[in-house]
Amino acid sequence: MRELVEQFVAADKIIIANPVWNLMFPPVLKSYIDTIFVPGITIKPANNGLRGLGGLVGTAQGKKVVHIQASGTILSYGEFEKLNFGDSYLRAVLTMLGIEDFQTIYVEGMAQYKDQADEIKSKALSEATELAKKF
Repeated sequence: MRELVEQFVAADKIIIANPVWNLMFPPVLKSYIDTIFVPGITIKPANNGLRGLGGLVGTAQGKKVVHIQASGTILSYGEFEKLNFGDSYLRAVLTMLGIEDFQTIYVEGMAQYKDQADEIKSKALSEATELAKKF
C-alpha cells in the first residue's frame, strides 16, 4: 500500500479510467482512493479543516487529473445527471487532496444509443487527443 501512496504523491499527471457500475465506479477504484487517502502523507488536519497535497511540506503540487468515464447511458447531463456519482465523488475527494486541475472525458450512451457507438467513441478519442496536447 505504501508503494501506491508514494507513486501517487510522486505523479504530476494522473489518468483515471473506469466504467460505471451501478451508478458508481468499480470497487477496486474506491479501494485505491482509500489507499492514497493517508493522514500525514496526502492529507492532514489543519486549523481550518483538512489540508491536502498542496498544503503539505515536501509533497508534489500542481497535479493534473483526467478522468475518463464510460457508461451505457448519459450521466453528464440530462435526466440522470444527479446520478453521476462516480465523477462527482472523484472530483470531491481529489479536491480535498488539493488537486484542482481535474477534467473529465465522458464516453457515454453506448447502450442507450447503440447505433451511435462509433460516433461516441470517436468523439471521446478526439477529446482525449486535444486534452493530451495540454496535459
